[in-house]
Amino acid sequence: MNRKILAVLGACLAFALVSSSCGSDSDEGASSSTAAAPVTTAAPATTAAPVASGSADDGLAGTSVTVFGPESSDEEAGALQDALDVFAAESGIEITYTGNRDAADMINTQVAGGNPPDIFVFPQPGKLADFARDGSVLPLPADVSSSMEWSDAWTSFGNVDGTQYGVPTKSDLKSLVWYKPAKFAEKGYEIPGTWDALKSLAGDMIANGDTPFCVGIESGPATGWTFTDWVEDLMLRMHGADLYDEWVAGTLPFSSPEVSGVFEEVLALWNTPGMVYASGGSIAATPFGDNGQPLVDDDCMMHRQASFYAAFIPEGTAFADGSPDAIDTFYFPSVKGDYPVLGAGTLVGAFRDAPEVWEVMKYFGSAAYAESRQAAQTERKGGGLSGFLSGALNQDPSVYQPLEQSFLNILVSADVVRFDASDLMPAAVGAGTFWTDGTAVVNGDKTVAEATADIDASWPGAAPVAADGMCVGLVTDVGQVDDKSFNQSAWEGVLRASDQLGADVDYIETQAAKDYATNIGLFADNGCDVIVTVGFALGEATAIAAAEYPDVDFIGVDQFQGEAVDGVAGLIFPEDQAGFLAGALAASMSQSGIIAEVLGTDLVPPVVAFGEGYVNGAKYVNPDIEVIKTYHPGGIDTAFTDPEWGATTARQALENGADVVFGAGGKTGNGALIEVAGEEGALCIGVDSDQWFTVPEAHPCLITSSMKMITDGVFDLISQSAAGSMPSGNYGGAVGLAPFHDFDSMVSDDIKSMLATLKADLESGAMSACVWDADSNPDCAAPAAAAPALAPPETTDIRICTAPTYTGLPVFVAGDMGVFESFGFTSWEYISCPSGPANAATLVAGEVEFVANTPDNMLGLRDSGFDVVMFSSAIDGHFFDILVAADQEVVDGDWEATMQALEGTNVGVVARGAAAEQLARELYERAGVDPESSTYIATGLGATTIAAMDAGEIDWAITFEPGMTMGVVQGIGTRPFSLVQGDGPNTLDWPSLVNTTSREFAAANPNTVAAYAAALEAASAWIMDDANIDGVLEVMAANVGLVGADMAADVHANNKDYFSTDGTLDPDRLMNNGEYAVGRGIISEPMNFADFAITDQGVPEKLVTALAAACPSPLVFQTDWFPESEHGALYEMIGAGYTIDADNMVVTGPGQVGGEPLGIDIEVRTGGPAIGWSPVASYMYTDDSIHIGYANTEAQAQLVDTPLISVMAPLEKNPQMIMWDPATYPDVTSIADLGEQGITINVFAGGVFIEVWIAEGVVSAEQVDPSYDGGPAVFIAADGAIAQQGFASAEPYQYLNEHAEWGRPVEYQLLHDTGFEVYSQTLGVRPDDLADMSPCLELLVPVVQQSVVNFSGNPARANAIIVDAVETFGSFWVYSMELGEYSVATMTELGLHGNGPDSTVGNMEESRIQGVLDKMVAAGMEVATTNASDLFTNEFIDMSIGFAEPEPVADPEPVAGFDGSTIKIGVVNDFSGPAAIIGLPLQSGVATYYEWLNDQGGIAGKYPVELVDADSTYNPSVAVQAYNDMKDDIALIGNLFGTPVVTALLESLNEDGLMAVPASLDSAWVRESNLIPWGAPYQIQVINGIDWWLNEGGGSTDQVYCSLIQDDPYGEAGQAGLEWIAPKVGITISEVARYVPGDADFSAQIGQLQGSGCEVVWLTALPSAVGGIGGAAAGAGFAPTWIGQSPVWINAFAASALAPYLEANLIIVGEGSTWGDTSMPGAVAMMERMATYAPDQEPDYYFAAGYVMAMASAGVLEQAVANGDLSREGILQASTQVSIDFEGLSGDYHYGPVDERQPSISNTIFRVNPAIPNGVEAVEVGYESEYASDYDF
Repeated sequence: MNRKILAVLGACLAFALVSSSCGSDSDEGASSSTAAAPVTTAAPATTAAPVASGSADDGLAGTSVTVFGPESSDEEAGALQDALDVFAAESGIEITYTGNRDAADMINTQVAGGNPPDIFVFPQPGKLADFARDGSVLPLPADVSSSMEWSDAWTSFGNVDGTQYGVPTKSDLKSLVWYKPAKFAEKGYEIPGTWDALKSLAGDMIANGDTPFCVGIESGPATGWTFTDWVEDLMLRMHGADLYDEWVAGTLPFSSPEVSGVFEEVLALWNTPGMVYASGGSIAATPFGDNGQPLVDDDCMMHRQASFYAAFIPEGTAFADGSPDAIDTFYFPSVKGDYPVLGAGTLVGAFRDAPEVWEVMKYFGSAAYAESRQAAQTERKGGGLSGFLSGALNQDPSVYQPLEQSFLNILVSADVVRFDASDLMPAAVGAGTFWTDGTAVVNGDKTVAEATADIDASWPGAAPVAADGMCVGLVTDVGQVDDKSFNQSAWEGVLRASDQLGADVDYIETQAAKDYATNIGLFADNGCDVIVTVGFALGEATAIAAAEYPDVDFIGVDQFQGEAVDGVAGLIFPEDQAGFLAGALAASMSQSGIIAEVLGTDLVPPVVAFGEGYVNGAKYVNPDIEVIKTYHPGGIDTAFTDPEWGATTARQALENGADVVFGAGGKTGNGALIEVAGEEGALCIGVDSDQWFTVPEAHPCLITSSMKMITDGVFDLISQSAAGSMPSGNYGGAVGLAPFHDFDSMVSDDIKSMLATLKADLESGAMSACVWDADSNPDCAAPAAAAPALAPPETTDIRICTAPTYTGLPVFVAGDMGVFESFGFTSWEYISCPSGPANAATLVAGEVEFVANTPDNMLGLRDSGFDVVMFSSAIDGHFFDILVAADQEVVDGDWEATMQALEGTNVGVVARGAAAEQLARELYERAGVDPESSTYIATGLGATTIAAMDAGEIDWAITFEPGMTMGVVQGIGTRPFSLVQGDGPNTLDWPSLVNTTSREFAAANPNTVAAYAAALEAASAWIMDDANIDGVLEVMAANVGLVGADMAADVHANNKDYFSTDGTLDPDRLMNNGEYAVGRGIISEPMNFADFAITDQGVPEKLVTALAAACPSPLVFQTDWFPESEHGALYEMIGAGYTIDADNMVVTGPGQVGGEPLGIDIEVRTGGPAIGWSPVASYMYTDDSIHIGYANTEAQAQLVDTPLISVMAPLEKNPQMIMWDPATYPDVTSIADLGEQGITINVFAGGVFIEVWIAEGVVSAEQVDPSYDGGPAVFIAADGAIAQQGFASAEPYQYLNEHAEWGRPVEYQLLHDTGFEVYSQTLGVRPDDLADMSPCLELLVPVVQQSVVNFSGNPARANAIIVDAVETFGSFWVYSMELGEYSVATMTELGLHGNGPDSTVGNMEESRIQGVLDKMVAAGMEVATTNASDLFTNEFIDMSIGFAEPEPVADPEPVAGFDGSTIKIGVVNDFSGPAAIIGLPLQSGVATYYEWLNDQGGIAGKYPVELVDADSTYNPSVAVQAYNDMKDDIALIGNLFGTPVVTALLESLNEDGLMAVPASLDSAWVRESNLIPWGAPYQIQVINGIDWWLNEGGGSTDQVYCSLIQDDPYGEAGQAGLEWIAPKVGITISEVARYVPGDADFSAQIGQLQGSGCEVVWLTALPSAVGGIGGAAAGAGFAPTWIGQSPVWINAFAASALAPYLEANLIIVGEGSTWGDTSMPGAVAMMERMATYAPDQEPDYYFAAGYVMAMASAGVLEQAVANGDLSREGILQASTQVSIDFEGLSGDYHYGPVDERQPSISNTIFRVNPAIPNGVEAVEVGYESEYASDYDF
């Protein structure tokens, strides 16, 4: 779920029958109407809507607004008020909401009595309409209407008779069934897919003794509405949307067989014995909200109810989490296999005209209200489902739970969505008789016939308008009514209405497009009932007129509606099908194999559809047919009235061999027909109507006409208007071929049969008018059919950042039209990115896999250090263009003069500093104008840019579609020149949009990148195919913000050709952009094409060619040990389909790099025991099949008989180390320290490094034990007394995690870091083979280099092969994915994976090798050579391949809290209040850490820290004041003590962008971006504590469990954890006692617990209360097992009289270990620093907590300094990049983006031991409940 889903939600609710539209018009010989309608010179009177007189900032503080509505539960009403409180705090307006379940009735009385609320929440649009029509509710001011962040489909429900009165506030999904998945599984029930299957399932349930449904319809005055929901859902399913709409409109009576039959269907189900559980005794007596508990209790199996019903399911119920009692939903099944959905919602209307009221109305219509309401209601529901849903646009989807997001997905997946019928009907019916008579039917008080008749009788309003006396007017497009084509066909439909219906009819012939509105207005003002407007071009004028004249029915011929326009029936036709039939006939009749078509303008989509259909039909019959297709070059005003051009074009076609010509373009097409008629033997085909009767001059050639049944369609709609039932929206007309007339005998029966079959198949949908064939018509297919054979993508779930503009159309088409699916993707998510910087940010943050951005933006990203790569072109030319305000003086066609004229103006750009602004500045500079002379204003995307220009805020803009077309069409701007069309400086030539990802992702997912690129290319080809215009417009309507279908069609026609269909990246053109980027300062220096562009997912072409010819297959590598991640580059080269030979320990598979095949097999052989423990070099001389083997420098130096030459070093450093126990030797930090202290070092015998160290005096011979056998036994048995050789890339992890007998950290130093810098595990070849191997090595070594980089970046695939091989071998060697992950991370951290000299991976330094040889000689060792060059060669190294070098980071600039030298950290701590006994040692820990750190130089070794202390006294009010006093002078808060204080300051922290470390472990802090939490949250403490007690502490589920908690957020945090874990472990919380902070007498609470027989009590309290609690309990003889959260303990208790009681009864769950535990390096260091910097500090748990908190804040600040940014934004960013190792003092914490934070979920269990420091002793360290990982933070 995502913003994209929320953005299209409203659009998906609109009624839309997608089809095509066309215009074929004429103005030749234009004259006035023969019977002109009377002209009304005076405009009709209008009443201006009231306008808000102020804004939230304009004197509104102190004003008040009352809101009244039906939402009355604590959760709903409270959340509504909470959301209003947010706005109240911002605006100063006092807003009060009152909820009452009877509000729908009470509002009638209030309005009648003259005391309505300021704003009412209407549960039904019908009721809003009633109040609007009687003048009670006020129309919305224009600024309120325009501010609504909802789609038109939702806002239309608040539109009454063309005026907007209501603002939508909530959406509900009704087509749901609630159930328990686990119960279904237990019973063997399956989710039904159809209505019949649901009824069958219910029967099975009854047979099994289960009750299928819970049903209750009681709801006070609204009783019965749940029955109406059932009826509405089934009405929509059984009879479809059209009849549903007629029913809603009142034209299909309730007493009709269709509606009454649905009543009977519901009653038959409910009245089946055993079908319904009604807790109230009967359905009508059972409150609708009382069905949740029975469902939870298994009294019924299902409950059909809307999405909001989550609010009525008992608190604490799990939703969709897989637990046994979890509740989930399934879609209320369809009847016919389609996917209809029923929805509902609320709207607000205003009764008082005041600025403050309108500001609140604006807020109700915003995404901000929806988010605040959802968050508040979720919180009030305890974190579960809120029961609230909103279709508002631009919401953050993360505020919704996954199940709620699935509700939104159901809405957008629906075939059709309809609003609750009763809510749309007049209130007398929808909120009246439908409820009451429905209830009577359910009770048996009325029959269905009686009830439906009574409902019909209650419907208000007059009878339908009689046909007799109707006025019908027709307005032509530019042209005459008798054009013998389009206008004439429509006029004949009007005449038929005159003849058959008695209507009065007239027409007006339009002479110019500017007269559209005037001509329509003439008919409307004259009282015409129906106005027919003819042609695509009149669409916008018709829609505007419909809004102005809501009582008139409009019929728009060929006017497609992306969203239904009230009062307009768009009569549209599938012209592509008509053209297809004509083309099929033409190809069948052609003798020459050449046919032609003469067409009007391609600016009109229906004309294009005719033309493309003609081509496709012809090629269906004859794939080799040649089609000459010619469009008129003029605009709409001339393209259909130019018979001379038509004749000339037809003549040219005939001369080029065409023998059949299709003329489609009004009089232009007629001219072609008449010209063909003069050519003996040639045939012609007419268009629109049967032109045999309208163009008799064409008889000699006219074989048929491709007809749109316009006459029939116009007449049908007029008839429906006469009956009062004319629909709004698109209305599909029929098409076909006219009779063959004189040519009938020429058309064979076979051809006639074929045409009949094609027509039937086209109409049924069995075939498309666009028929694809790989050879004959490859460009025609729906793109999914043309997916090439590609390797399956590695990642099938992708996220894409794209702007909701025309430039993103290929992405939207690929998603909406099934293209992504055809290329192997299973899910895709659109992330809306309104600008280039926002786009780039999502990629850097890892929020998306793919973005499309300008090349210069991407180059800037690379220049800043992010390794981004471009892999295909999205738009080959410019998409940015210039739009100049209409009032500016410019020079058309002269870009340079225009830019000079625009000097010193205001420039609109998408975002400051981004691509649009850079381009504007470049244009100025190229024209010799100083860019600084102008002001640049961020105006966002198209619509907001146009609005800014219209308001005079900007003089010109760099923008893109749809803004360009919108601005020109609306007359707001002009385009004096066009970058898109190649005007402007000729050096500004580059692809303006490229598809981009990170190199890391591309390297790991090459198939995914290839599939994504291919999918977009296919989508672009489909977009550019004019036959797909209908589908394109549909996708645009759903995804691109446009006003009307006409605008969409214009935008598409003007820009469709700029999408790239092959994705090719042109190096020269991209380098043009690179030069531009350097010149603009976007990047610091030019970049090579190969640095930033890939065509094969990151692998230079030379790496993947010619290997098969140059190298043997298989190419055999001999390693020195079992498979492990140190060998990862070799396994990275093995592709899918590998085999494992367990007997010989060999892995073989097809070679690959970056997903590309190498053409050879790769074989990797195991060393060690697999080769008899022989050295690899020696073994290679016994086995000639080995081509390359592992070597290392010191071994090579001693190889006299078996020499090897190293050709590459995959590892930059030797991974070998010496390790020791830091607990035993806390002072040892290096191998030299081991030597100085004489500590025994266990090593392999014969090690060269030991001999060198002895010779250099690093260690002595006496301390070296050469008995090491590679195993852990000796080291573990010595229990830390010795040091030992090992591998840093593995053994520190193994000793900590895999060797249970040890189980603690080790410290180590690399051999490399002692100065003995050998190359380890190099790739070596036999010297005698070098010459023969050179052609192979020249190609292979770069492959291995790239594989090192690829493996380091994404090791998962190769590590999986390693683990698979080890497991298959089945030897003593074991390896895990976790060890592999550690190994790669460590190799990266320590520099084992890294570049050699010259920023290249794999090359070797001669001086370094020579240094090793010199050391060996100095140690008296014999060597085979003293010349380093004998041992290696870099000749095969590709110097361009290496790891990206980090960019140097500048020192951070001075900012708040940082003066350039010192960082100030705030402290808001309890130094003197009730929790000071915690606060004092806590702050001592913070101060100790920072004093020590300052002695090391401070943060990053150079910025000391100054602590700014404030005493909160544990009082939130005092804390707020302290915060306000210090906030402007600090960088962050390092100690924010206490849950109440954190809660009080959280909003301020967020507003100020200030981060804080909370001295509170509430789980709520985990997802707060401005907090740096640490430790396992309180809720986790409870989970681990209770689980430990039951599993290891001796507890039992039979005991009586209770809790005693502090009555504040801290206490509730613990209680929340207790209530979460209790049902999972099978305990019940029998009693909860609470106390208020400051209480001193706890006898009542102890009595409460003791009286309940409590045996185990969870204690959430502060130490100030624990003493009193313990004393009261001991005095009362109450001795349960107390299990307490970490803050319950202080040292003082150990020396108190209470100590024996606590020692006997108290368990504490916290962090760390027993004070003085030297097994933790962090504890040792902390104690040493405490002794130095806080010598008077007693051992204290809270000291350790403060110390840990300081480690957390310091870790974030270190990262911020590394990033070069200590601003608040920089610190916030740094917090998302760190994981902090607390060295055992607390569980490690992975921060990252806030929604990905991973807190510690383990704890230490303590018992009281007064005899030791700190008074508590660890019973178990690192305890983690199996349930802890399931807790949702």
